[in-house]
Amino acid sequence: MLEKSRMIIPVGHWIIENAVITAKRWQKYMPDFQMSINISLYQLEERMFYPFVEDCIARHQIDPSTIVFELTESHNIYDWDFVNKQFAAFHDLGIKIAIDDFGSGYANLGFLKNFKCDIVKIDRTFVEDLRGSDFNKNILKYAIKLCHSIGVEVVIEGVEQEDEYLFLRDECGVDQIQGFYFGYPEMEDIFEKRFKK
Repeated sequence: MLEKSRMIIPVGHWIIENAVITAKRWQKYMPDFQMSINISLYQLEERMFYPFVEDCIARHQIDPSTIVFELTESHNIYDWDFVNKQFAAFHDLGIKIAIDDFGSGYANLGFLKNFKCDIVKIDRTFVEDLRGSDFNKNILKYAIKLCHSIGVEVVIEGVEQEDEYLFLRDECGVDQIQGFYFGYPEMEDIFEKRFKK
């Protein structure tokens, strides 16, 4: 709804501003804390998007290398040159770029071929079918190897069970693992207590 109504533009600005403020606050307790922020292709099309991000980082004096923009899957990309030029500017600023939900819908091998990114986040659907299936395990292993071979970090989404975690950690060499196995979404004040102990 936000994208169709173009309200994603002002709402996206609000989200980025608050994410940067929060990341800066949390970096007092954990200096290398990294904040990931979902962005839409519609935001990239906005003329003032880059100047806003640049100004936001300068105003809050945050290290841009601790910010990751995750491109959310909203619709197909027809102009790869445009997208890559936009993200090249953010790269130059120091922000990392990630493809979210890789392996589902539009986020597929075509992205790796055409899209210059730092991180690929492999979708939960790949993890769900690991149990008892060597075929699925091999697909995941080689998808990770493929990403690593072109210098792209890999994050696995949606890990919920210990056996999934151990397989990914010990046999796949994945860079980061996230999911309910490590914790559930929680209120900000509760989350902050982890840093303040």
